[in-house]
Amino acid sequence: MKQFLILIFLFIALSPLRINAQYGDDAILMTIDNKPVTKAEFVRIYKKNNSNENMLDKKSLNEYLDLFVNFKLKVAEAESMGLDTASSFVNELAGYRKQLAKPYLVDKKVDEELMKEAYERLKYDIKASHILIKINNVMDEDEDKAAYEKAIKLRKRILKGEAFDKLARKYSDDPSAKNNGGSLGYFTGFQMVYPFETAAFNTAVGDVSMPVKTRFGYHLIKVEDKRPAVGKVQVAHIMISLQKGSTKEEQAAAEEKINSIYKKLQAGEDFAKLAKEYSDDKGSAGKGGELPEFGTGRMVPEFEKAAFSLKKEGDISPVIKTQYGYHILKLLKKDKPDTFENMKQEIKSRISKDSRSSESRQALIAELKEEYKFSENKKNLNNFYKYVTDSILVGTWDGESAKGYNEVLFTLNGINHTADEFTNYLVKSRVKSINEDVKHFVDKQYDKWVNSSIIKYEESRLETKYPEFRYLMNEYHDGILLFELSDQIVWSKAVNDTVGLKAFYEKNKENYMWGNRVKASTYTIVADEKSSKLSSQTNEEINKKIL
Repeated sequence: MKQFLILIFLFIALSPLRINAQYGDDAILMTIDNKPVTKAEFVRIYKKNNSNENMLDKKSLNEYLDLFVNFKLKVAEAESMGLDTASSFVNELAGYRKQLAKPYLVDKKVDEELMKEAYERLKYDIKASHILIKINNVMDEDEDKAAYEKAIKLRKRILKGEAFDKLARKYSDDPSAKNNGGSLGYFTGFQMVYPFETAAFNTAVGDVSMPVKTRFGYHLIKVEDKRPAVGKVQVAHIMISLQKGSTKEEQAAAEEKINSIYKKLQAGEDFAKLAKEYSDDKGSAGKGGELPEFGTGRMVPEFEKAAFSLKKEGDISPVIKTQYGYHILKLLKKDKPDTFENMKQEIKSRISKDSRSSESRQALIAELKEEYKFSENKKNLNNFYKYVTDSILVGTWDGESAKGYNEVLFTLNGINHTADEFTNYLVKSRVKSINEDVKHFVDKQYDKWVNSSIIKYEESRLETKYPEFRYLMNEYHDGILLFELSDQIVWSKAVNDTVGLKAFYEKNKENYMWGNRVKASTYTIVADEKSSKLSSQTNEEINKKIL
């Protein structure tokens, strides 16, 4: 409820932006409690709330100015009461700022490119197999090199004609490869880690990729097929389960039961009712067998094939068998990939939760390094290693051994960042990594510290760099204060002071009385010779009612 009311107060901040005026005019329009309010601020808000972009009507300007002055006076009153220093206000405004800052802390060009790339990939399904050469210690250069060379040797054998699935069963570190020969079935965008997805979509059908590194190790990917995406489907199902190792008699009984249910469906009985009565999938049976929507690669192949083979909503599949038992499917909904514009927000949200989101952040960091003339002192960083002990790998390093070493490690926009800052960062982070050596661990944490320091510095300058961000933060600041002021002197007071509320009502009720009113009916009659008499009679009746 509170957020809703703040949005009302912030109507001027959140209504569509229609600004033609330039913001360069910093002339002081008024001063309230010794704080200047610029002409630019007023013009901006006025323009945002008036649909006619090209006209400045004097009357509406004056009326709006009165509203604006009253608004600012209330904000000044809230500040004089100290509401802007309350911890609840400070924390709430900080929360809004964090959300509003997000679009400014990514590279918008790279962000757009990633969204378009993801959309293009979502239009297709890839069928592929892989061989994984696992790396236990991702920071061990020797192990990394050995894994890469092993993958290269396997690739050469495949290119010479050896069967991919045979080599996958023998050499892949993916446990499932022993049974499936490395087959991954069909998948589309966002279903694999980003480097793997990129390699798969960039490899031609029938080819085997070069080794591609992910956090799991090195992969060889053989692309077997590429088809237009089947999209997403939602089905309901009735399942008669089969336990692993079931006897022939048990299988026959389950098959007989599912076939009898199928006959009932053919006779016109209700699918949902039969699912509730007979299905062994208790998670969906109560909902008439309804399953969540899914795309390719999310179900076992037999189930997926049957689901996507259904054409029209309401169609029912023949009986199919999977490793879980026997199923009958009913199509509830089937969706193909939508247009880019319609899917843009969904894709953007998925990117934010995906590893590819770091691409946009890294691009921004590279730009900021150049903008703020970033420089670092590798010599001082190399000297820092000798102060760090193995205890850092188990999260117990207290930083005492580095106390007193305060050399500059990097400089950003003329501001030096020193070794003692890095020491504090390491001690507070308490990250554990028992599979790394100290130098690799410190290097990785150093990169994180540098990147977070750059982003933090950029975030601190948003109001300075971007006027629109500054204006929006001011509006949130004022809107929250106005809410708090109204709550204290109106809503909460009205709830608690019932005597005062009644007295106010008795004193002011005459101001809110209706004037004389008329209850009337209006008739519209086409005027012609036949209706002229009726029209005259109707008018007389209306006049009588009014009088």
